[in-house]
Amino acid sequence: EFRRIHIDRLNAEAGQVDFNKALSQLHTEYVRIGGKPAAGVEIRGRLQECYDIFKKHFLYEVDESFNKSGTVKELRKRMSGFISTIKSKGVSWSGKLSLHKCHEAVAKALGCICGQWTILDAKDSKKSKGLTRGNIIPHPTQMLSIFRLVGLDNQGEINNHLAQVGTGEGKSVSLGVVACLFAMLDYDVSVVCYSPYLSGRDYTLFLPLFVALDVKYSITYSDICQLVNREIGKS
Repeated sequence: EFRRIHIDRLNAEAGQVDFNKALSQLHTEYVRIGGKPAAGVEIRGRLQECYDIFKKHFLYEVDESFNKSGTVKELRKRMSGFISTIKSKGVSWSGKLSLHKCHEAVAKALGCICGQWTILDAKDSKKSKGLTRGNIIPHPTQMLSIFRLVGLDNQGEINNHLAQVGTGEGKSVSLGVVACLFAMLDYDVSVVCYSPYLSGRDYTLFLPLFVALDVKYSITYSDICQLVNREIGKS
């Protein structure tokens, strides 16, 4: 019950920042499109389009589950089309990712992933008649960070990123959702944290989603030392 109160408070605070407001605070001077610095309005327009597509599919998935008794099997079937499009258009023969080439399919897939996450949380809390403020839902600022992490604001291959997300602002969500997307594209994903406790906590939180999307064995959560030891063991 205390967890629900905490989520309710975070939802109320995050709800004060809509996607337009988040975009207005976006610094775009280092973003490049086609090898040239892109105008802020161009980048914001693309990200807004992605968010509109994402939101439509997120709400569709939630409605299918709450009001039409949709199943995980049906969701996987819908997602398979989006994932196939991403693989054919956004993944090179060498495994490099350029997801801007299929940004619509990526936004739709993210809507399915987040929809399933919200559905699982609602059913776990025995509140399956519809969304409430106590349900876990993706916030605009979280989705903005996810869009940028997967390169939807760029026209090149996905590069390394350094993202600063404050305490309680959604690091776990952003990493969990991105891990699901990459795992569904057949990558092995390592999510690393300095703290074994926090790493284990987040893995437990997202495990039902990993199982539902059949990516459990493609995603590993660990602390830094565990990652180093695992990589040394491979050599």
